Amino acid sequence: MSDEDLKILAEEIVDFCNGLEALAVKLRTQIEKLFGESQRWDWNPAKIKWEKAEGSKGEYERSEDVKV
Repeated sequence: MSDEDLKILAEEIVDFCNGLEALAVKLRTQIEKLFGESQRWDWNPAKIKWEKAEGSKGEYERSEDVKV
């Protein structure tokens, strides 16, 4: 792959990311219209209790599937 091909590919990836960002903003706006701006998530990831576990591919952490 030439330098010019890499430059074109990088530009296409940036354009794609910009499109995703615009979509996220549009979706957020539509959700706020549907539910009102006062609708916020009360989910707090800091309350998740992680415990160490061992699997066939090594150590990992897991949590119970509970609403905290």
